[in-house]
Amino acid sequence: MNVLSKMLDLTASKCVFQYHPKCKRIGLTHLSFADDLLIFWKGTVNSVVGIHCVLQEFYKYSGLLPVRYLKAPLVNRRLTERDCAQLMKKVEGRALVLPKVVIKRLAQLCSRFFWKGGDLKACGARVSWEMICKPKNEGADVHVLKGNPFVEFVPPKTCSWFWRKLLKLRSLAGSLVDSTTGGWRLQGRFFVKNAWQEIRRKQPKVHWARTEYDRGVNTFSPEGRLFQVEYAIEAIKLGSTAIGIKTKDGVVLAVEKRITSPPHRYWTLFQEPSSVEKIMEIDDHIGCAMSGLIADARTLVEHARVETQNHRFSYGEPMAVESTTQALCDLALRFGEGDEESMSRPFGVSLLIAGHDENGPSLYYTDPSGTFWQCNAKAIGSGSEGADSSLQEQFNKDLTLQEAETIALSILKQVMEEKVTPNNVDIANVAPTYHLYTPSEVEAIITRL
Repeated sequence: MNVLSKMLDLTASKCVFQYHPKCKRIGLTHLSFADDLLIFWKGTVNSVVGIHCVLQEFYKYSGLLPVRYLKAPLVNRRLTERDCAQLMKKVEGRALVLPKVVIKRLAQLCSRFFWKGGDLKACGARVSWEMICKPKNEGADVHVLKGNPFVEFVPPKTCSWFWRKLLKLRSLAGSLVDSTTGGWRLQGRFFVKNAWQEIRRKQPKVHWARTEYDRGVNTFSPEGRLFQVEYAIEAIKLGSTAIGIKTKDGVVLAVEKRITSPPHRYWTLFQEPSSVEKIMEIDDHIGCAMSGLIADARTLVEHARVETQNHRFSYGEPMAVESTTQALCDLALRFGEGDEESMSRPFGVSLLIAGHDENGPSLYYTDPSGTFWQCNAKAIGSGSEGADSSLQEQFNKDLTLQEAETIALSILKQVMEEKVTPNNVDIANVAPTYHLYTPSEVEAIITRL
């Protein structure tokens, strides 16, 4: 564009064309933009002819259109077959189609030259057996590596990691080699697999069915088991012990609080016992005790709280204890891999849900599979087996709340490793409203033991 600008200014100064009347005073002949060019001249035939001559001259300087790239023209329209004819000829000229027989023969010639150094048939072994096949009495070795006996070969510093690792096994392989004959003492036909079985480090067999099916949270094993649910149940067996007892007046819940299982011995000085919640209120007539993962329990309890409040807002009455338990178990059942909103694994927690509604007091037990049962008395957690045995001996349907409190705390005392104190035990009852005992009330029950 600089060349065109100079040409226009020069021809205007030589009167090849006349200036526009409005531009003559400042000597303006044109304005150029990114993709536009405005040329100003006087509206006479001579000026038009002069401008045309300038543009024709500039056309000769700037080259011919269209510009070509890879033998194809750069045009602002769709390319046609005619435009690409030169490119097609170029590609066809470089394409060399050889028959399959010719390619096979060329590969054969290359193989013969590589192995034999000429056009000779490349048959036989691909290694040199000159030294290894000499008779024993002529000094041949049975096992040769880099021209040296295998057992005496010293790997160089530049040796690869694989060879260094392999040569470290010589001490183990030595027990398999007969020192008199130099042969392997393996019976029957020799296989590399048999030699490896002799020298490898033995590991216990892995039950592949279990490792294959325990990855899916909703995949049954051939034995009809859901391993993820079983793992969640195992987590509950490691949790703190919780006991629930139903009486004619209400339900009592008692839970062990493990605040003395520290990462260091000063933990109890820093941890606030009241911050450990093992019994939670769902509604003013429902409470629950838990064993297992506390985070999972909080998720279930929050869901149950929302359900009870929605029911109270919609129907103007408290939600039944069984309906609350059912809603809670519906959430526990929604674990899986197909639904984005589902949980990625089963909840690793078990709950004892105590409540009082129009049907009277009730106690329900839930597990990670999403099922629940109604119970008169139940224990969950690490000490559940011993606690259940004691409950079978001491429970009867005519118990009072005070007697149930004493029984629950006495059983906890039996299964707990530490002395029972108000700091490591939580007690609550629902009779008919939820009430969590204060430390002084717990201390009063402990004195009755």
